[in-house]
Amino acid sequence: MKSLMQTETTVTLLAPQLSFFDLAVDEIKGVFLEQFQEKALAEKAKQQMLRTTKGVVLGMPVWQEAASKWMTQLENGRFVLEIDASDVDRKMDELQNNLDRNVRRLVITLLLIGLLAIASNAPVLANMPHTQAMWAISLLGILTFVALFYLGVIMWEAWRKR
Repeated sequence: MKSLMQTETTVTLLAPQLSFFDLAVDEIKGVFLEQFQEKALAEKAKQQMLRTTKGVVLGMPVWQEAASKWMTQLENGRFVLEIDASDVDRKMDELQNNLDRNVRRLVITLLLIGLLAIASNAPVLANMPHTQAMWAISLLGILTFVALFYLGVIMWEAWRKR
């Protein structure tokens, strides 16, 4: 987001007559249309078919062995199917940890953006009545305390997990 804002500012300073938003939309349209051309779609479908076929051919011996075991079990009057979900549990735990970490980062980022927004309005605060300015500065102090406290909690949890 910061990069986009800096790019827009740069484009505005260098060429005020250009609209960064219009340029970005035109570029996105071009990339989007390029992705859905007939040749590109045909090539992607071909690549996917090759991958699928390769996976089926490479997995054929495993499936043949499994089918043979199942047939033997059925002939003996029973059918046993084992499912090992330990890898799924590990992946789900990993996904949950990543999600938790990213949500924490998002909260800290939003708090810091709020702090920067309030701090960047210092010239506006100077022109406000004293009581309103004090409320805004108090809010800045509270948000700073909350952000630092939350950052400390996150760092403590990360240190404790190691």
